[in-house]
Amino acid sequence: MLSIQLGLVKIPCMLVNYANSRYSTSGLHQFSSCCSARVRQKKICEDCGKEVNNIEIRRGLDKDTILSEGQEERLKEVLESGIIEVVSIKEDINLTNLIPFIQKTQLILPSINKGYKKTDIKTFFSFKSALEELNKVCFVKLIQRGLEHLGILMVYNGDLTFFEIPFKHYNNLKEIIRLKEQVDNVLRLDKINNPTEFKAQAEGFINNFSTEKGLDEIEEKKLLLLKKFVSDIRDNVVTEELQETNINEEINPFL
Repeated sequence: MLSIQLGLVKIPCMLVNYANSRYSTSGLHQFSSCCSARVRQKKICEDCGKEVNNIEIRRGLDKDTILSEGQEERLKEVLESGIIEVVSIKEDINLTNLIPFIQKTQLILPSINKGYKKTDIKTFFSFKSALEELNKVCFVKLIQRGLEHLGILMVYNGDLTFFEIPFKHYNNLKEIIRLKEQVDNVLRLDKINNPTEFKAQAEGFINNFSTEKGLDEIEEKKLLLLKKFVSDIRDNVVTEELQETNINEEINPFL
């Protein structure tokens, strides 16, 4: 069972759709109980050709490390459990600056697994309400299926939400600083009074941003918005009034 650990307090919870994400992979292969041979998608023993059912399938890394039934049960228990350990609690942060780094966003709900207690659900919603009322954000470490994930736990649009940020993809400090500067440039566009300066800045952002392979999911929308605004400037569509009233809607993809 997954739980949020805050000091000595554990709050049972569950991640929505985590079973369909990369958190669910265990790296084990399937083997037949009759010949200890590999069993693939069609569930047929590769040695004798017998069709096997789930009861006759064993799991392991290879033929020499096939797990016993007891080992499988213990492994299943470990894989299905997990912990979201609260590392620190901060004041509300500007989530906008973290958008380029977010890998996955998942809702967190109270656990309703077999044997759940009503007090656990009350504790969950008390924790959520406290974060929301005090305007706090938790930096957390999600430990699940033998993997550690760094993330932020906060109330977002009324729901307790986990935002995963990478350990390794942006471990270069200069790269992180450069990405943050690019994001800040976009956020400052609504204060630019010189269209020529803005055009040069926006085009520079587009050129740099398009080289980032790890940001494909959000790249397209940003580029469309920025290119549209640059095009409007080129065609003299943008006026001072538009810059003052609609600039956030036109070019700020984070709002």
